[in-house]
Amino acid sequence: KSLLLEIVRQSDKVKMIEVLGRIAAGGKTTRELLRREKEKPKTGRPKAYVYQYRDPGKKFNVKLNFSKARVNRGELISALEAILRNLKESGD
Repeated sequence: KSLLLEIVRQSDKVKMIEVLGRIAAGGKTTRELLRREKEKPKTGRPKAYVYQYRDPGKKFNVKLNFSKARVNRGELISALEAILRNLKESGD
């Protein structure tokens, strides 16, 4: 049933015949190919870790970007403490 729908969804008769031939030859269908493509891991640089905090009273938001992809709780606390130290020392 899904194979018939896949054939009918093609834009013209030539493409319908191509899909039908691929299915008859035991080849992969478009849906199967799309699923396989989605499963492939993305290559490239990992995304930077972003910590976001929203005050329950909605008075402020904090967004802290790290240069690496994974940050443990201790590193997060250390970064926040460093920010507090810096603010206290600057006297603003």
